Amino acid sequence: MPVKQFLPFILIAIIVGGAMFILSDSYEEERLDTFYTYEGSTEFWQYDIFMQDGKEGATEIGVQLQFLIEEAFEEMEAYEFFVDTPYGGFFFQDLDVTDFDGKITYTETCEFCELVTERNVYGNMMVNWRRGNQIVSDYLSFYLRFDR
Repeated sequence: MPVKQFLPFILIAIIVGGAMFILSDSYEEERLDTFYTYEGSTEFWQYDIFMQDGKEGATEIGVQLQFLIEEAFEEMEAYEFFVDTPYGGFFFQDLDVTDFDGKITYTETCEFCELVTERNVYGNMMVNWRRGNQIVSDYLSFYLRFDR
């Protein structure tokens, strides 16, 4: 008699466990496959400036930004960033942000990497973003190493 009383609970546990296994998300966080990364952070952003091998052997340079204030994700309306080195730079902007998850990743072919004659190249990045009627800016410094 006691086995019959616990049988429905065991059956429910098997069904719930099976559903959780089948419906589990196998999402794995995107990892950068880079040969150089500079990491840093400010009050608002954690950032990675990176270089990687791109298509057809060209060097790519990119930025990965993680906004650190989760409560403000839904308030993010627009952002832009400018990366500058003595040899060149790039910028990116999204002026109509929807469903901001806190992470920005941008990569492009490094047009100035062929011109670099130094081992270490210092640079700056400025990030601007709009929350409501307020525009906020943050300034980041980094260096790239060209000793590959």
